[in-house]
Amino acid sequence: LKHHGSGSVTSFFHTRKTGTAMSEDVHHGDLERNGKKDAGFEQACEADPILIPPDRKTIRAGKEEYTYFVFWAVILIATSAGLINYQQVMMREHVFPFAVPLVMIQMAGCTILGAVGYLLAPGLYPFLRDNKTSGHLDSKFLVRCMAPIAFCQASSYALSNTSYRYASVGFLQMMKQSNVFLVYGLSLVVGIEVFNGTQVLLLCCVVGAWYVTMIGEVHFSTFGFFVQGACCFAESFRVVLQGLLLGPQGKRLDPMSCVLIVCPQVFVILLVLGISQWAFEPTFLDWLTWPTWEQTMHCRSLILGNILLAFGLNVVTAYLLKYGSPLGFLLTNICKDALIVLASSVLLREPISAVQSCSFPIQLLLVLVYSLTKIFGKTFKREGLVGLLRAVTTGTAQ
Repeated sequence: LKHHGSGSVTSFFHTRKTGTAMSEDVHHGDLERNGKKDAGFEQACEADPILIPPDRKTIRAGKEEYTYFVFWAVILIATSAGLINYQQVMMREHVFPFAVPLVMIQMAGCTILGAVGYLLAPGLYPFLRDNKTSGHLDSKFLVRCMAPIAFCQASSYALSNTSYRYASVGFLQMMKQSNVFLVYGLSLVVGIEVFNGTQVLLLCCVVGAWYVTMIGEVHFSTFGFFVQGACCFAESFRVVLQGLLLGPQGKRLDPMSCVLIVCPQVFVILLVLGISQWAFEPTFLDWLTWPTWEQTMHCRSLILGNILLAFGLNVVTAYLLKYGSPLGFLLTNICKDALIVLASSVLLREPISAVQSCSFPIQLLLVLVYSLTKIFGKTFKREGLVGLLRAVTTGTAQ
């Protein structure tokens, strides 16, 4: 400015003013075209998701995951309720009242479908995929770890199908809520659970509500009660064995891998049982009856539907675990149990007493509270039961 004189000063300020005016004009033009640009940007985002800003991507991803979870939760509830009521119909005297053969056919079908699924979509089998590459999936693991689990599962399935012949679906579903108490007690015995007074008190309340539900049954069957009780014990023992045998090794079975590993073993165990009955005719297996080929062919459509529904339940469970949290999975199971009892009452016309109408919801609520203490163990230990419930409602539980 000193060397170029006052003319340069005037020219400099004129240039600054002109530049400012030009910037303002550009800014106003941008505002006028803002709506058009936003519309074009939204269309571009739909065409190419990479253009979506990070914060908008997060919101959209959260909404999509929530939608997927709700979808698979509804499918799980419908599939599970349908399978249980389907099994009850299958076990009727004039349909296919053969508990063990039905489980064998179901296991064979699920094994075949599971193998096909593994070839087409190995991503649904993370346990098998990871352990196959690491070399940990060997005969020692299958015999020592998985065979005892398969034995308990075979017992559970066979006893569960048998119980449908002597008790209603609603009553049997109410009995299954006692599994949390059995699992906790067995876990204390084998040392994989730590004693907690609050949890024990909650479980005692669960047992109390369960007892009221049992005595409120309209058509109580003693034999059906003991068969289902044995089924609950076998299922609870399977859960404890799975935690005992697989937990220390850091191996967690996903639903689809469990199908492909356990189902063939369950089939072999029940096949050996059938061959033993045919070859030696032991008196303690007189209750076990087998269908003729004609009876099996007569119900082939129902059996095929049963296999597809059972396999589909495992697929739906895998997707629900993929998109949901442990709390969401727990709430889904609570809703499923309630709707199964409701469906058995409405669709199958099975009676539910007034006592059961009051005690069963209380039982489900207590099971929910107990399960929350297991899922959010850190918050429960730090703040107690009241603090845990407060943290769950505010979304800060850990």
